[in-house]
Amino acid sequence: MSTNLSSRISAASEILDSYFPAKQILTDTLAFMGIDDTKVGLSVLDAKTTTYEDFVTALKTISDGNEFPSVQSIVNKPVPEPRLRLAWSKLQISGHDTDQKESNQDIISALRPIGQWTDEELLAKYNRDCPVEIEEELSKRAKGRPCIIFDGEIVCIELSVYMLRQARRRETPTTYAKDGNFYSVYKVGDFPLNILHECPVHSSILLVDGYCEECGYKWEDLDDEKLILIRLISESEKLRKPEIHTHAKMSFKELSVMYPKITQRFNDLKEEDRLPRLKRRISNSRNGDPLSVQHKTY
Repeated sequence: MSTNLSSRISAASEILDSYFPAKQILTDTLAFMGIDDTKVGLSVLDAKTTTYEDFVTALKTISDGNEFPSVQSIVNKPVPEPRLRLAWSKLQISGHDTDQKESNQDIISALRPIGQWTDEELLAKYNRDCPVEIEEELSKRAKGRPCIIFDGEIVCIELSVYMLRQARRRETPTTYAKDGNFYSVYKVGDFPLNILHECPVHSSILLVDGYCEECGYKWEDLDDEKLILIRLISESEKLRKPEIHTHAKMSFKELSVMYPKITQRFNDLKEEDRLPRLKRRISNSRNGDPLSVQHKTY
């Protein structure tokens, strides 16, 4: 159904014309509700907070002529409520119908065995947190071959469908070129590389959402140079937890004033491109713990 307001009014008018001059009264009723053929007006009409009861109240006000005397006493006879509800459904066609259709489709998909899902349905639900059954079905269809292409963190369904269908018949590459663009192709269960920070004080700990369980502290400021300076400080002298928390809240400049000799070492290492690297580039696989990887620098 069209989202154009006039076409909605026409569809609703066909249901109510035998009771009153519906097109004019509906137009005036919607105007009274703040609804017109603008983006904002249609948003008001389609909002879930705009209800059938709002519509009936406004329609009664308009048909009684309280707001628009020109339409006073032109309602011929009472309108059965089922007709009014049907007319309202023709007016308000937005996200309610769309949401319901999507909800129904989700229910239908959920009731079907995953083995009967289409490739597109499986890929649309595939992510790091998807049910293992989806992962197993995709892997079975791909015969364990690379078939997943990502756009950032999101599965590129169109390209992944193509690679999945290729994987059914033959070996697939780990890189794929299309329209001058190059893509990595992943096996099911593998995901794009993530970059995680080491704790600046405890090199064996990778920060999860900035938190280090050894420090008992969440590092909110992940400024690379400040963290590296704190690493150099912690290598020079043992920092207790209260000191770690205090240092973490300080700026690079404040730390450099407090530790001038270590700051000089920082500058020397920086000039020689030998500063410690606190970032780890890891492959995030559901089949292993990404926090247990060996330290690598790039």
